[in-house]
Amino acid sequence: MGTDEYLLIAKKFNAPIEITGFEPVDLLRGILELVKMLEAGQSSVENAYARVVRLNGNPEAQAILDEVYERIDKEWRGIGSIIKRGLGIARNTHGTMPKKDSPSLKRKAREAMVASPGKSYAEIENRSIAPSSGKAVLL
Repeated sequence: MGTDEYLLIAKKFNAPIEITGFEPVDLLRGILELVKMLEAGQSSVENAYARVVRLNGNPEAQAILDEVYERIDKEWRGIGSIIKRGLGIARNTHGTMPKKDSPSLKRKAREAMVASPGKSYAEIENRSIAPSSGKAVLL
């Protein structure tokens, strides 16, 4: 998932979105930039974590995820349902679900983590935390 994925959310909810890392300096920078956007009345997407998060995300990791997962509708906290923005375990070519603890599924998950340095498992699974107020989003 890249920064471009958030543009529609910022526009739909007229809310500024600041993408940030988890280190204290990243969080502080993100909060500062978010406050600046709120004060200026902007509803755009800014990236204070550019050393890891790119405009189009990580194509290599996305390709691996596409082999293991399929896009599903997902409820996002504070936003509601977003069509095809969640991930569910994909069915294999025989139409059956892979076993949760299968070695190939675990291998694919490890490959996705290796292909996405600096990303948590939750980030790779396309999860996000957003405030329920809808006023601003710090990701």
